[in-house]
Amino acid sequence: MPPGACCMADYFSVIQGAVGELDINSAAARRGIYDRARSALLGRLRAVEPKLPEPVLEAELESLNKAIERVETEHIASRGRFSRERYSGLETGRGVGLGAAPGAQPAPLREPPPEAVPPVTEARAERRDSLARRDERPRRKILAPLLAAVAGLVLAIVVTLGTLIWWPRQNRDAQANAQAQARSQASQATVNYVYLRQPVYYRTTHPPGTILVDKAQRFAYVVLPNVVALRYGIGVGPECATAQGLHRISRKEEWPGRASDSGFGKIRNLFAGNREDNPLGARALYLQDYRLHGTNAPSNIGNTMPIGCVALINDSIVEFYDKAPLETRVVFLE
Repeated sequence: MPPGACCMADYFSVIQGAVGELDINSAAARRGIYDRARSALLGRLRAVEPKLPEPVLEAELESLNKAIERVETEHIASRGRFSRERYSGLETGRGVGLGAAPGAQPAPLREPPPEAVPPVTEARAERRDSLARRDERPRRKILAPLLAAVAGLVLAIVVTLGTLIWWPRQNRDAQANAQAQARSQASQATVNYVYLRQPVYYRTTHPPGTILVDKAQRFAYVVLPNVVALRYGIGVGPECATAQGLHRISRKEEWPGRASDSGFGKIRNLFAGNREDNPLGARALYLQDYRLHGTNAPSNIGNTMPIGCVALINDSIVEFYDKAPLETRVVFLE
């Protein structure tokens, strides 16, 4: 397409036809047509090979803007003439438009034509982007210190919680171990020696490793080879009053009923008191419907317990916990 051939286009007729086909002829609808026309014209001109000079592009865009201005002027003029003719017909008692002579010149415009929107060139787009970036700088100046303050506050909370939970941990663990040792010695001193752990002669048809619970005699036996068993004293609570038959260990738990010793569980345990006061003791071995657990009242071993199922002193239940794997057989004797 040779330079200058584009200047023969009749933009006015094209724009006027597009505006006339609008279902709702509003300013917003017309503005949309004008914007699309500018974009289409620029895209078409920039696609011409060889490339058109920039002055040619600007001249074509100016022609299109003048055609848009003319269409807007005639649209507003026709709207003003229609209003005046209708008002004149009402005054004289004639129909709308009968008082206007054919070919009469339209009255002066009562409202100025809308400003033609200047084309958006690359330089203007770059200037707009630079202004937008300049507006973002004050926001960044405000947001950066705010984010730094929030991050500092979160870090301070994490450090404080870490100090509260983990820093004195060694001292607490040493004290807990010392207290546990003292309690173990005290519990063995308060339990009748008959109910302390001891090997005994024991004949049974159950295989070694089986735990036998004799509720009537208040003993639990761990079967060993060669007609030997380890005997432990137990206390029986209301949960196991009807327990009988064969069961298997399905789950183990340390300090049953307390929160976990990791994460937020440590925070909860700060307010939960000494774990040695747990009525279910240091460990628990869960069966399908029953459980073997420790106790914080060793003097009740050999008797009926007010709560729980099968209770052993904490040293014994810890031994069961460490040595009895899951699926270990537990038999309640008749």
